[in-house]
Amino acid sequence: MKKILSVLLLAFMLCSCGVQPAQPSASAPEKIVSLSPNITEIVYFVGAGDRLIGRTSWCNYPPEVAKVESLGDPYALKTERIVELSPDVVLVNRLIPLDVINKIKYSGIRVETFDPQTINDVLETIDKVADICGLPTKSQELGPEINSLHKQTPEGSKKLVYLEIWDNPPTTFGKNSLGADMVRWVGAENAGDRLEGDFPTLSEEAIAGLDPEVIIVPESYKKTVAEIVKRQGVARTRAAKNGSIHIMNDDLLMRPSPRVLDALKIISQIVGK
Repeated sequence: MKKILSVLLLAFMLCSCGVQPAQPSASAPEKIVSLSPNITEIVYFVGAGDRLIGRTSWCNYPPEVAKVESLGDPYALKTERIVELSPDVVLVNRLIPLDVINKIKYSGIRVETFDPQTINDVLETIDKVADICGLPTKSQELGPEINSLHKQTPEGSKKLVYLEIWDNPPTTFGKNSLGADMVRWVGAENAGDRLEGDFPTLSEEAIAGLDPEVIIVPESYKKTVAEIVKRQGVARTRAAKNGSIHIMNDDLLMRPSPRVLDALKIISQIVGK
């Protein structure tokens, strides 16, 4: 169960070519702790990476974040150390345990919670983080290209796409999720929309019953397409018969960060084949 939850939780820097780092306003936080990988990416994207003093062990992008002190994984956070660092603000997602959040708040430390579930939510979160940091908005740098990938496809012509985020048991994105929104954004139908729940689990027989035309799985499986296609349910789908099974980076597939643009480009290309 912990591995499944780990997968689910895993929901750009300024160049140095003569560009001066953005300066915080007088009231902006100078010391930031991020307990969410996607928010960590956003902190760097808006130009506040130099203020980050703590992160989780799951915060792995951009590469320079490795130099920032790790405060444990979301299941074993070093709460006392977070308080000891005395950050001006701690940025979290909705999956951080409430007792951890309360301990931080009771220490007099500001906590901001984010829960982006759609592409537009991601853009809004980018601007909110920028505002908290006292920096200019940045979503406009992504918006035009993201909008260019938005496609309206007639109902009868939409490809059915199955995004799998875990295989034991098979788990996919339900209708109220970023993965589903990305699939719909590029003009396809998300297979998980036909199921109940935010992250529905299903059997191999159910996968065969959905009969998706496209299947995308995370690279953390460490399996080849040839191995995946041998699965009992997968083998009976149109995706298997048409050679449309694809492997994608886990973080791009699941993380509501500025790299949602990269994810959309990949999914759009796959669906367009």
